[in-house]
Amino acid sequence: MLQVFADVPAPRRCAGCAEFGADVCDACLNALAAGATIERRDIDGLERVTALGPYEGLLRSAILAFKYAGRRVVGTRLAEALARRMTRIGDVLVPVPLHAARQRSRGYNQADVVARALAAAVAISPPTAVLRDALRRVRPTERQSALDLSARDANVAGAFAPGDDAHRLAGRSVLLVDDVVTTGATLRACAQVLRSLGAASVAAACLAARL
Repeated sequence: MLQVFADVPAPRRCAGCAEFGADVCDACLNALAAGATIERRDIDGLERVTALGPYEGLLRSAILAFKYAGRRVVGTRLAEALARRMTRIGDVLVPVPLHAARQRSRGYNQADVVARALAAAVAISPPTAVLRDALRRVRPTERQSALDLSARDANVAGAFAPGDDAHRLAGRSVLLVDDVVTTGATLRACAQVLRSLGAASVAAACLAARL
């Protein structure tokens, strides 16, 4: 009997409000849908950055569960909500890469989960390609959230380089994908490499923006 109980999966709780029943409940999704999309145009090298909302409240709780509690489906649900806000997605999507050691530790790259969900949610034929290896992170970096604003550019300077899919970027409009944007230092460093590889334009999409 004890074994039977041990095999029963724990009930799902909403990553936003912690109510039982779903990974992200309808009430939280409706609250996100009612919020205003954030669009920034102040980051060098990027035409625009689109975010689902500010990094606070239920959106922050959901993103933390997605990144640090292994709840990939939460990231997928949030990306689907973001897709409904976007009028343009670009020719190709490029997720911001993690360093190999951090990806092994986490088990997945959260930006890749968001990028694949965005591509799947936007009805385009042929489907928009997700170039998971267009960029690579060539050295480990400190978590940006652990640094003050003045140190963030230095932390990611020279951290990104072309990957095996880099040859597929020339002349394409690129949508760079990450989970959260703050100062834009990471996106700016990635965009610099993408433009050096011939990308015609670079925009970005993130689940949330720190205000």
